[in-house]
Amino acid sequence: MAKGKNKQLSKRGGGRGGKTEKHAFAKKKWYKLQTPPTIGPSVNVGWVPVNKTIGTKLSKDGLLGRVAEVNLADVQDKCSCPWKRVKMQIEEVKSTSCYTSWYGLSMINEKLYTFLRKKMTLIDVVADVKTQDGYILRCLVTTFTSRKQGQLRTNTYAKHSQVRAIRKAFVKYLAKVAVTSTISDFAASVIGESMANKLMERGKKIFPLSTVLVRKVKVLKKSKIDVNKLVTETNAKREAGGIGQKGENVAAEAVEAVNAVNAPKGDNA
Repeated sequence: MAKGKNKQLSKRGGGRGGKTEKHAFAKKKWYKLQTPPTIGPSVNVGWVPVNKTIGTKLSKDGLLGRVAEVNLADVQDKCSCPWKRVKMQIEEVKSTSCYTSWYGLSMINEKLYTFLRKKMTLIDVVADVKTQDGYILRCLVTTFTSRKQGQLRTNTYAKHSQVRAIRKAFVKYLAKVAVTSTISDFAASVIGESMANKLMERGKKIFPLSTVLVRKVKVLKKSKIDVNKLVTETNAKREAGGIGQKGENVAAEAVEAVNAVNAPKGDNA
């Protein structure tokens, strides 16, 4: 072989007579992502790419079951907890829209770090609860101790017995609320501040607490979802309006830019 000759050049389209490769997004089809109706008015938070239908392999099959995560501030117009993230799972695809269900909740770590202080006790609580409609959820709650009124000591350490009592009270209350609530009601309580405030009231009876954070909620087991009912509720709540149009416009501009790159040169004339 001659010195300096590259066999891969012609295969990749870099040499003479080589085939030019298409952009990766040229093989994709874009679908609108609708937020679940359990967290407020349904809005379009963006677009989801998936491979186009080829033969018997439908593009819809590549979307079902996919999990997306968005910031709560992008979903709700007046958001009091912008440090929370909502997970949603695609359940149905119709036309160019993806209909989703609520799949969990998480919190950014930077918010948790703002509460960490010296000479205090951090208490983590993990509780597996079951809702009225058959969902099994794992809730992770974090709380921090604070000074008593008129306390002179600088530390706020809690005893082991007090920590166990707080954990027991939190687990008992979470299980009690979940049994009498549907997944929509339970999701609304953990997304807002109502659940954290109720836990704070019960924890303060045992030891002074500075704050209570519902750090994460994971869906361990889902019950069967009525897809037709989900689509109907999503379309009904979409009419209520909300934010999210900005993300849709940005994604639409990206799709147009990719299409312009992949368009044949003769079309621009």
